[in-house]
Amino acid sequence: MKSKLIFSGIVSLLLCSGTTNAQAEMISRDALYEIALSGNSADLEDLFFEAHQAMSKGEISADDLRHLNTMLIVTHPDILAASEKWLSDYPASIYAQTLVSFQIRSAAWRVRGGGTARDTHPDALASFDALNERSFELAWAAFNTAPGYIPASDAVIKLNSTMNVFWDYEIEAIIADTMEQVPNIGTIARASFMHLPQWGGRGVRGIRDHCKKYIASIVPSIGLTSSNCTDLFVLGLPFSQEVRDRAASGLADFSLEGFESSIVEAIMLNRDESRHVEVRRYLERNGPMYMSHISLANNYAQWRRTDDLRDLIRNVSERARSTALEALHYDPFNTQYLGTIQQTDYLDPGPHPAEESRAKRLDMFARQVGGHPFFYGHWSNLARSVVSSYGFEASRPYFTNAMAYNVDKEEASYEVLGGLNMHLQNLLRAKKQGRVSPEEFQESEGAINCEIVRIVRLNAQLCKSDPSGHAASCNPFQPGYARMEYEVVEIEALIEGAMSRSLSCPRERQASLEQLMYQPVQTDLTQFLIDRRPQEAQ
Repeated sequence: MKSKLIFSGIVSLLLCSGTTNAQAEMISRDALYEIALSGNSADLEDLFFEAHQAMSKGEISADDLRHLNTMLIVTHPDILAASEKWLSDYPASIYAQTLVSFQIRSAAWRVRGGGTARDTHPDALASFDALNERSFELAWAAFNTAPGYIPASDAVIKLNSTMNVFWDYEIEAIIADTMEQVPNIGTIARASFMHLPQWGGRGVRGIRDHCKKYIASIVPSIGLTSSNCTDLFVLGLPFSQEVRDRAASGLADFSLEGFESSIVEAIMLNRDESRHVEVRRYLERNGPMYMSHISLANNYAQWRRTDDLRDLIRNVSERARSTALEALHYDPFNTQYLGTIQQTDYLDPGPHPAEESRAKRLDMFARQVGGHPFFYGHWSNLARSVVSSYGFEASRPYFTNAMAYNVDKEEASYEVLGGLNMHLQNLLRAKKQGRVSPEEFQESEGAINCEIVRIVRLNAQLCKSDPSGHAASCNPFQPGYARMEYEVVEIEALIEGAMSRSLSCPRERQASLEQLMYQPVQTDLTQFLIDRRPQEAQ
């Protein structure tokens, strides 16, 4: 089969390279996606089976096997559908079970976002729980079938960190079983997450115990001791600054291939003058760059303060932007890539035609919605962009979802009213300039006024039903609530104007609280997506 031919070449590349750190050489994303999107699940099954066998024989590393999975943990609907098809065609496949488990886990976190439970929409929390449950079922099935399949044990260990399925002694037994069958540093790294205090873990002590117990079993020895092993993993996790500073001090004279990012972070925290060149070398090396590298370059520049560092920051930023633009082709709703593009927009040469700029804004906001669909702010940004480009009726579904997905209706109301006010001002200018007829203006203004009446009545009804969460006056648009005083004046004038014409909005005036509430609606985001890659890469 085609995949077997491809994989024989992969193994040869790895063996000839003399190192398993050359993960990028395993198989290109394009080649892997071609197999995935071919619709032939047998090819995927063969590819992953051969990779598993190669790792068992020591021809590739556990990390190489992990990387093969990671390349398919993306947000592209076609890749996700192909993976589900593979699982449907091979329901007992440990490879399909594990990959789909990871994809679902990733989707669960996109749905939930990083906010507190209080600030997260109830539907997002419910979806998060349901997705994680299915993810765990698949991971556990794969692990039970093949405990030595490293990606399956990774999935179980990671999911347990947030779901707490097992008692401590049970998850420790799973880790011990994995390390006995396939001693590897990656399992210890992933198990470190379970020791974060915010997940109920034992903190640094738990990581140290793992390092003491397992570091000697890793063959061949990679130069780690239980002490620097602990410091490396502590530095890679969100512990307190005091704890991270201690870990950095423990790595003052340490260096090890494969752990460059942690070592560089230790050098930065220690402000080690004797090793600053290692940081620069790290930033100038070949390979993809990400948002974290931009932050590192800026921090390095603040530390070193030499004249040539502006060029270094620009070079790192350009490479990170290029990485993100290319990756969006495979991972269109990845919020980290989207954040990188926004942060480096100043590098985009301009000026651009108005139509192109508009298309890029719509593309960005639509991708952000896809990356975090329960966050009202992304819906609000998309709605504002759509209303300015295509008018109120076209934007209504996006404003509706902005209202529906925010747990703080006052906050959402203010955002939506601000967008409608801006659109009305633009319409008024267009009418004065003769670009919009009086009849068109009157029709749009009437529809927007009725929407405003609905929003104002909704807030009033919510205030009456739960006054504890509102100001005493039941007015969410009062000066103390708003961000800018001039905005308050504009919004209050907008509300006053709409309410004075409310007789023309009988449905909104007479609706019950249940009818006034906004419910999510289905939308088509793909209509806004464009290929953001450089022309030569398309």
